[in-house]
Amino acid sequence: MFTKIDNGRACASYAGLCPYLFNSGTSVKQRPRTSKACNKRLKTALHQGANNLLKSDNLFGDLYRRLRQKGKTRLQAVNAVRNKMVRVLFACLESDVIYEKNYHQRLRVQ
Repeated sequence: MFTKIDNGRACASYAGLCPYLFNSGTSVKQRPRTSKACNKRLKTALHQGANNLLKSDNLFGDLYRRLRQKGKTRLQAVNAVRNKMVRVLFACLESDVIYEKNYHQRLRVQ
């Protein structure tokens, strides 16, 4: 399928969606942040897609609202949605299926 990026976790890291803890020795003075050394065009495209998905009632919008209710900041929740988008994309590519919006609802009914 892909030559260098073969799973969703690797793609999320390449796009700069994985938060990393920056520390020096025993002092941890910052919260985890996403890396600035990433593919900015991919990260921007995922960010715009995530912002569009947040407005509708779907899996990604529900994830965003659930994280906001738990007390996460807006950008932490958007980053989680972007990460979920990448993982769903790679799952669809790996199993060679088209994404279905109501897939999770059908599983609950059966």
